[in-house]
Amino acid sequence: MGLDDDAREYHREEPPGKIEISTTKPTNTQRDLSLAYSPGVA
Repeated sequence: MGLDDDAREYHREEPPGKIEISTTKPTNTQRDLSLAYSPGVA
């Protein structure tokens, strides 16, 4: 198999995707999300 075939096989495996982003603060409510995405804070 060549690199193209190897890459396709690699991306077929679970879990899908290459990058995962997860929160470091709780985001259970709309208020939590509003606080996390407040402009000018970060």
